[in-house]
Amino acid sequence: MYNTNFKEQVASETLRLVSRFTLILTPVVITGLAQGFRHGFHENDYTFLVAGSLISIVCALGYGMVAVSRSFGNPKALWMYVAIWAGILPYLFSLYLFLFRGIWGFVNILGEFSAVSLISAISFTLIGYISLKRYAEITKLSKSVHQLALRESWWESLQGLNG
Repeated sequence: MYNTNFKEQVASETLRLVSRFTLILTPVVITGLAQGFRHGFHENDYTFLVAGSLISIVCALGYGMVAVSRSFGNPKALWMYVAIWAGILPYLFSLYLFLFRGIWGFVNILGEFSAVSLISAISFTLIGYISLKRYAEITKLSKSVHQLALRESWWESLQGLNG
């Protein structure tokens, strides 16, 4: 379907984008683990931070692999549908980091100010925003490859009618 160079480019770009997404969520995993062991995982939402980050990374990898699979011309498979539907989870988790842990953290500072709360609100706002942008790049790549695959299959079917 596509030449080898294109397939390799899609695979390497997917790896690069998923790595960048993973890198931005790594501090959230470390913070969640450190605070969970320090205060107990039942406190606050440390378990959610760790689990949400790890699940988001796995879902982002699966979503990126859909683009790679499409570039290799593989037919649609059940795992692709699961990966596409699970692709909403990284968006939701990034929104949680940005809105609830970040922006809402600024609102909570108005009631009781502390430097730690301010640093936490700033950090989660930035991490949430950057993770949203990074995941949007993965989505854009996957959609672009999908559009190319649709265009290619349409062209092949049209040539089959004329040939």
